[in-house]
Amino acid sequence: VYSGGVIEGDALGGAPDIELSGKIRGNIRTGGANVNITGEVGKNATIFAGTIRFTRSSVVNGNVSVYGSRIELDGTVRGNVIAKGREITLGGEFFGNVEVNSTNFGKPHPRSERRDAKLTVLPGTIIHGTLKFRGGNADIQSGARITNFEWDKTGSNEQRWTFASYAWKFFRFVFTTIAYLLLASLLFKAF
Repeated sequence: VYSGGVIEGDALGGAPDIELSGKIRGNIRTGGANVNITGEVGKNATIFAGTIRFTRSSVVNGNVSVYGSRIELDGTVRGNVIAKGREITLGGEFFGNVEVNSTNFGKPHPRSERRDAKLTVLPGTIIHGTLKFRGGNADIQSGARITNFEWDKTGSNEQRWTFASYAWKFFRFVFTTIAYLLLASLLFKAF
């Protein structure tokens, strides 16, 4: 799915590959295997995907909540960020707080006791708020400017349930929306 124009309201949907460029005046709520955001989002972005990329040209004027395996956040985010995944890369400028948590679902890898998230903060990244990271591997590269950094290395057993609750809320939202759309279409057809 590709959208390169102006969307006056919200962008809601799912597909294996999604690329949203142009301008979305409302919120983004989407999921898929690969999601790329290259344009401007007027409000908030909530994304569940295997790979999530916000390019350098992307601008989000609200909050960002992303849940996936590989997450690349580059560009400008004016609100707060919640990123939960295994490999998270931050670049660009973040005006709010950034919370990064690892997600360790399933059994540990046989070669290691833990599979922690890897956080990489690229040179030139600016975080005006607090960066909170919960996981075992953080690489804050030279040239990154972070106002405050809090690192919790204790693990992520609690996060398994937190991520599951967010996933459940998202899927409940999607199914409820579909049910309302079906009900509305039936009522429309009946009357």
